[in-house]
Amino acid sequence: MRSFKKGEQIRIFYGPRPNSQLLNYSGFVFKENLHDSVKLLIILSKEDPLYSEKFKLFNADLLEVELLKSEGLNSVLPVFRLLSMNKQQLDNVTEENLAEVCSKEVSPENEESAKKNAVKFLEETLQLYPTTI
Repeated sequence: MRSFKKGEQIRIFYGPRPNSQLLNYSGFVFKENLHDSVKLLIILSKEDPLYSEKFKLFNADLLEVELLKSEGLNSVLPVFRLLSMNKQQLDNVTEENLAEVCSKEVSPENEESAKKNAVKFLEETLQLYPTTI
C-alpha cells in the first residue's frame, strides 16, 4: 500500500470479473467488459448411443461450461468436441488425457460437427431469452 496526496484520485481494481458478478456485488456493469462470461448448462442426451462412454468421462450428465466473451466459441469448443466424437475417437480418451485431447482439433469432421453443434446449442439457448433489442 502507498500513501495518497490530498485530492489525488484513488482507483479500485475489481479484478477480472464478468458483468454478472460486478452487478451482484458492486452494483454496476461495464459495456465492453472483456472478462464478461455466461455459464451454460449442457445436458448429456440419454438418447445418444455413446451416452455411457461420455458419462464416464465427465462423471456427470449435466455439464457446466463458461462462454467467455474474450474467447467466444473457442471457450466451449472442448466440450462440444467430446460430445461430437464417434466411438473410435472416444475409445482413445481417458479421464487423464481428456483436457489435452479436447483442447485441439480431433479431426476435421469432428471439428466441423463440434462447431455446428455449439452454434446450434447457443442459438437455441438464446431463443429462450427473448429481447426487444
